Amino acid sequence: MNLCAKLAVSQIKNNKRRAFFTAIGTTVSITALYLIGGFSVSAITAYYARFGSIHPNTFTFIAAIGSFMGFLVTLLSVVMISGSFKISVTERLCEISLLKSVGAVKKQIFSIVFYEGLFLYIVAMPIGIVLGVIMQFFGTEYANSLLAPMNVFLFAPLEFAYTISLPVIITVSAISFAAVMISGWIPVKKTTRISISEGLRGIVTPQARKKATYRKTPSFVQNLFGFEGVLAAKAISRNKKQYSAVILSLTIGIVLMFAAASYATHLAKAAGINYEGINANLTVEYYSLPTEGNSEVIDYYTAQQVTERLRAFEKATIIGVGFNYGFEVNEGQFGTIIVPDSETFAEISENAGTAPDSNILINVHRSIDEQGFFTLVHPHNLVGSVLNFKNQDGFSMDFEIHGEITSGPSEIINMVNFNIDDITIVVPNFASNYYVWFCLTEDKDDFKTYATAVMDEIVPIENPELVHISVIDISELTEAYRARGNLTAVIINAFVIVLVIIGLTNIVVVITTSISLRKREFNVLRSLGITQKGIRKMLTLESLFCSAKAIIIGIPVGSLAAVAVYYIVLLTGNRFAFSFPLSTVFVSAFGVISITLLVTVLSAMQYKGRDIVKNIV
Repeated sequence: MNLCAKLAVSQIKNNKRRAFFTAIGTTVSITALYLIGGFSVSAITAYYARFGSIHPNTFTFIAAIGSFMGFLVTLLSVVMISGSFKISVTERLCEISLLKSVGAVKKQIFSIVFYEGLFLYIVAMPIGIVLGVIMQFFGTEYANSLLAPMNVFLFAPLEFAYTISLPVIITVSAISFAAVMISGWIPVKKTTRISISEGLRGIVTPQARKKATYRKTPSFVQNLFGFEGVLAAKAISRNKKQYSAVILSLTIGIVLMFAAASYATHLAKAAGINYEGINANLTVEYYSLPTEGNSEVIDYYTAQQVTERLRAFEKATIIGVGFNYGFEVNEGQFGTIIVPDSETFAEISENAGTAPDSNILINVHRSIDEQGFFTLVHPHNLVGSVLNFKNQDGFSMDFEIHGEITSGPSEIINMVNFNIDDITIVVPNFASNYYVWFCLTEDKDDFKTYATAVMDEIVPIENPELVHISVIDISELTEAYRARGNLTAVIINAFVIVLVIIGLTNIVVVITTSISLRKREFNVLRSLGITQKGIRKMLTLESLFCSAKAIIIGIPVGSLAAVAVYYIVLLTGNRFAFSFPLSTVFVSAFGVISITLLVTVLSAMQYKGRDIVKNIV
């Protein structure tokens, strides 16, 4: 082991508490990064297994959430580890200056911090990955239990697969190593600029060489908090960089709480929103799994026969619609082909003013205006155009557009054009792998029995493993969607808790070390007549001032984050107005104040201040 590595080991042994909390924060961040990557891969894999493909909006949504959370984890890790290294370098400023006086160069100084970070990384990395693998297993089981109510209605269940992803492990390892190295490089770069003589005298920053300027504390601080409040304000101003790390950690915690609250609120709104305005309380569904080699579909004439038989049920209103998703239109746009029953198609054709055998464009997209209200957008001008629809199975067909509609049955409008660039057409005759009969009846139980018998009689199924027929209660399905929303809300909140823990370790390291380094200052104040109670009041006010600053910055930034998360949720295709998470304002403020006060009080208890003269000298 070379000299730089030995010095790094010595520093870790001499500061076990700080090293311990830094290792915990690093371990938690590695675990969080692995879980983010692992669950993102599992979610995308689950969608491919369920639908055979994934909508670009859904992929973007998953990638955006994962990238956002990964960025925040990395940022907090750098702040936390860099703060720890900065304190370590500051404590050893005299030692580093002595090493420079005997010929040590910048590279060797950095090597000491590099080895310190490397040893912490070597300890934290395997523990973090193992914890991530274990937590992913239990998280997968819990996620699938929350998805179970929705999977009752699905032929191909949407389930997370537990997989240990080697690419995720490699990526997390690389990001974590880079974060540790950057965190060590930042304080060392600043410290090496200090001359040997200044370092031996304890002058930490080039700014400290400047003549001290008197900054008057606002009079209201003394009026409200007394002399201890003035001392607290000056201490924060004098140690701005150290307290900035605390304020940044608290601010990020507030922002995360707003983001999580916004996500949970708007995901709850999204539950079952596609069924709003639909004149039905039951659906009869035919679904043929879009897997390679599966050619089973329901043709137009069979679907029409089912529609007529279902309408024969007393006091039942039926609308039949075939949905064919997953087409690519004109190199890049997402396309859908709709095949309604003959009666519904006739109404649509009359609305569009076209002949009975026309192809009709649904030129309407549900959007939200700047005030947060629904508005209908008509983005396309394609009447008279010829559109080519093709899919991954090699299907390709041209459709000439004879007319368009800008409004229509909710059973159709609510289920298509999730993205403004999507293209949906209604055609008179086309075989479908997904067909839905929207049913409104007062006698749901008898209708379920009747509909099941009709489907068994009319619809031929060659391979029951690839084709699913079901009768679904829309109210029960909506509750199942809420359960799915609860799953994602739980995952997001879990990650928020993990990130808050990372930030909390940074707060603990900075505050406890700061109080430890300021014992001489406290004893000087004691010698001037300030009591032990007064010093604790000063430290308490320091924590309150930091909390207040974090709240003042965090709430506006958190509000912007809540709006950003709202628009991310809209990527799923749902459209609803923004709701501000007002309760989060009070919860975040209370949480921030409680955390800083608790850490400060516990750290202040370590200061006894009995032998004043000895500690000053």
